[in-house]
Amino acid sequence: VANITFNNDSIETNDATGEAKINSSQVAEITETKDYYYLKLKSGGHLIIPKSQIPDADSVREELQSLARNWAIEFKAELTWKWK
Repeated sequence: VANITFNNDSIETNDATGEAKINSSQVAEITETKDYYYLKLKSGGHLIIPKSQIPDADSVREELQSLARNWAIEFKAELTWKWK
């Protein structure tokens, strides 16, 4: 189980393996699909958040949209996206 904290200037994660802090300047875009949130990092990596593990996914969506506006990055809703 991982914990994620959204701050005005960063995202902090921690789980049994350790902790990480991602500065807002390192987030390139946020994409929402039917089952996940993907935070694309400028380094090429992603932070993937499964909606099934979030008690209140709507609240997280609103928070991510707010962060995208504040960080001047794109929030893409691709709710019908599927692997090809």
